[in-house]
This record gives sequence, C-alpha cells and structure tokens, in this order.
Amino acid sequence: MSTNPFEVLIDMERQCRAHAKPIPSQREAGQIWQGIGFLTADKHFLAPLTEIKEVLTVSHITPLPAAAPWFLGVSNLRGQVLPVTDLEAFLFGRQHRLKDSSRILVVDFEKTGVGFLVQQVVGVQRFLNKTMKTMIEDEMTEEVKAHLQGEFVNELSRWYVLSLKNLSQTGQFYHVVKEQGLKL
Repeated sequence: MSTNPFEVLIDMERQCRAHAKPIPSQREAGQIWQGIGFLTADKHFLAPLTEIKEVLTVSHITPLPAAAPWFLGVSNLRGQVLPVTDLEAFLFGRQHRLKDSSRILVVDFEKTGVGFLVQQVVGVQRFLNKTMKTMIEDEMTEEVKAHLQGEFVNELSRWYVLSLKNLSQTGQFYHVVKEQGLKL
C-alpha cells in the first residue's frame, strides 16, 4: 500500500467505483414528482413546483378591516398588490406566529398572484410518482383532506400534497369578508 496521498485517493476512487451501484435509468426510476416542501402547523406539505412563482421573506402586510381571520391583508410585490393568506389559519383555524423562518409562497392567481404565509420552506423535494398515496390515512380533518391531492411517506416524515392554486380557487377562499351582520 502506498503512502503517497495522491495514490491513496486514486485507490479509494477505484474501490468506490468497483462497489458502486449503477444509477437507475429514468425509465427504471419512473417519473419524478417535484414540489416545494414547507411546514404549516408543524406538518410537512408539498406544493407542486409548477405552481410556485416565488418564495418571499415576510415584509409589511397591511391588514384590511372586516377580513376573515385567515386573511392577513395585502403586501406590495414590485408595485403589485399581493393578497396574503395565513395558510395555518385557513386550514386549521389557528393563527401562525411569525418567526424568522416564516415565508410567503406566491402562486399565480387571476393574472397577478396570491401569497400564502407558511411556517418554513424546506426546499425542493423529489419523490417517485408511483409512491404517491391518494388515500390520506391520518388525523387530518375532512375539511383539510378535501384540499389534499395525496401524500408521500418516507423514512423521515409524511408529506401532504396540497395544490395552493386549487385551494385559491375554492368558494371558501373567496369569502374574505367576515360575516358580521352589519347594520346600515
């Protein structure tokens, strides 16, 4: 055995290549599903990568009077008005507490965009399409399950697939004003 560092590295590379498993072809692996991973209510969610226009740090949000508790208000996104929804409050009825890790996911909405405040963004996640389960077997309420497209489960966690674009097109999402019975 050589003591020359370069020769040692060459030998290590040779051994690694001899014992390495081959990379599966795209056909063998199947289609890859990609999404933006994020946390809301301490649960792991995925939004399809194609739906997310951008991820923003939380800046000033101007509240609107008589808005639903899940509707935070509007923010300025490069001169455009961006409505911002607290996803945790919308899905689970609990207000999200802002942290340094909080982010806003921007989704295309009616020729502009809509923002969803989330607890934390954990980056692009990839799963094999064939591993998605469409039956959600969890403690999620039926109201939340109605917005889910499926889930991926790996050795570390359960990831719920949530189409924010579809969620933003529901009737409930359009009811931003509280039902207060105002008298004129």
